[in-house]
Amino acid sequence: MSQMHLRLGSAIRGSIGVYVVGALLVLLTQLVLARTLGAADYGVYYYALSLLVIVSLVCQSGLDQALLRFMPQYAQSSDWSHAKGILLFGNRYIFASSTIVASIVIVTVFLLEDRLSISQRNTLLVAALCLPLRGLIYLRQATLRSFMHTVKSLLPDAVIMPIVLIALIAGTIQSGYPVTAPRVMLATLAAIAISFLVGAYWQSKLMPQEIRAAKPLFNIKGWLTVSFMLLMINGSHLFIGNIDLIILGFYRETSEIGIYGISSRIATTVTFLLIATYPVLAPVIAKHRNSDDPDDLQNAITRIMRPLSCLAVAFAAALLATGESILGFFGDDFKAGVNVLYILVCGQVVNALCGPVALLLAYRGHEALVAKVLFVTMLFAICLNILLIPRYGMIGAAIANSIPVIFWNLTLYGFCRHRLNTDASGLFPKFINR
Repeated sequence: MSQMHLRLGSAIRGSIGVYVVGALLVLLTQLVLARTLGAADYGVYYYALSLLVIVSLVCQSGLDQALLRFMPQYAQSSDWSHAKGILLFGNRYIFASSTIVASIVIVTVFLLEDRLSISQRNTLLVAALCLPLRGLIYLRQATLRSFMHTVKSLLPDAVIMPIVLIALIAGTIQSGYPVTAPRVMLATLAAIAISFLVGAYWQSKLMPQEIRAAKPLFNIKGWLTVSFMLLMINGSHLFIGNIDLIILGFYRETSEIGIYGISSRIATTVTFLLIATYPVLAPVIAKHRNSDDPDDLQNAITRIMRPLSCLAVAFAAALLATGESILGFFGDDFKAGVNVLYILVCGQVVNALCGPVALLLAYRGHEALVAKVLFVTMLFAICLNILLIPRYGMIGAAIANSIPVIFWNLTLYGFCRHRLNTDASGLFPKFINR
């Protein structure tokens, strides 16, 4: 076995280990929040958190993903000046854009004050304060991942943050204060701040000395051209995954949002092993960008994806068999989301079996193709949600989520086979025409 495969296997195991622990902590956090807040207040918190994720992505403008694309190439060619330049520019751009957008959100919340409850208003205001730190955390993660420090890039966000959040909620309960959506969002802000500090410390310790000594050079036009394309890809992808919840919030009560949010969280655990490979695969794919021999990359993908596909199917079957019981742990009200869970799990199974299709195409120079497919899918998802949610509520939202997920995964899987001669699923590499 080659040295690269040994290192890749070790990195994958470490990444999956962190994601497993992180997924368990996130589920524990959601369990605590759902049982202490109740469906209605949990809906307020979850809705604000979903908006935070979407707005934060806009503030980053794809620069974190562009850094993952460029940094391995700069390191391989010892171009430390441009490596330092993209780090400095990324930090300045994201902090400035996040601060501006946070200010806009705060002003908008006050302008819409009459339409919001006190709980919704205060939760959204605290969520806006999270934006600058949230954006910089993603950049820290991308920096550490680009130098293959995968575990340390994931630990602050996946493990430390939920532990701090659970501890703060427990402290609130012990102190006798009522646990409300604004207080939970305030605890989330504190957890994000601690996660940011830990990530910044590790980056300062693990950054190559050559970058520290280099004089920065800037290729802002080139970086932004790629980053905006990657923003379109990630933005469309994230929008597809959250538009159901956002439109559901316009038509339904916060309790229904809370039930749908828990069901959605549980369903996405089907793909968490696939997502766990992304921090490792991204720099590996970037290094193979100009390679004439696709076999090495295909072998790595096959080695990773085959066992993960089997595990995803087994995990999905377990969720389908025990879905109602699992939802019951969060409270009796959440059992109403069992059919939603079944529908969403079906979409996530296809997602897991297709493999890292968007990642492969985007990091091999087909960003425009991925962006077009996801943009069309996003429009399709918006139409489906607007059509189905007013009439069918949560069930309509689940259907409007799963159909677009299946569509874009199968479409990009076909493009991977024909454009890259690569089987992204790792299941049928022998049928690729070399």
